[in-house]
Amino acid sequence: MWPLAIAAVVIVGLVLRSARRLLLTLIAWASGLAIVGAGYIWYAGWRNDRDLQRRRALIPRSAVEIHDARLAPQRYGGYAVSGRIFNRSQYELGSATLRIRIMDCNARAACEVVEDRVMVVEEDVPPGQARDFTQPLLLVQPPTIRGTLKWGFEIVGTEAAF
Repeated sequence: MWPLAIAAVVIVGLVLRSARRLLLTLIAWASGLAIVGAGYIWYAGWRNDRDLQRRRALIPRSAVEIHDARLAPQRYGGYAVSGRIFNRSQYELGSATLRIRIMDCNARAACEVVEDRVMVVEEDVPPGQARDFTQPLLLVQPPTIRGTLKWGFEIVGTEAAF
């Protein structure tokens, strides 16, 4: 009976030793994969940021024009901005960032800015061409205009399409 008990202890020892070695191997592989995965995620984010900076630098703001710009009230209480966007650059335009200011002007032509928003017009415009656009101007609470509504915009950024 003793030889059988000794054999069982030896077998259990070998199995546990193999299981421990297997567990350590799995932990090492999992750690390695986690490090490689984290490195890849960091690299992808860095590359995306670099590409975004490049796309934003390709088209100067002066190469993009907006004509016939209109601000129209919508049924839901907000506004829609529309117009024709021209791309005078050598690259395809993917989007233009606009700063929209809505003003409430009184009879003496003194105006107060009651809304100041940034919106992105996402419209692919090939070089030397133009596209019409209409986009909602999302306002949490539309301003109350007591006098005359006036508005203006400026192009504050561009992004090339890829």
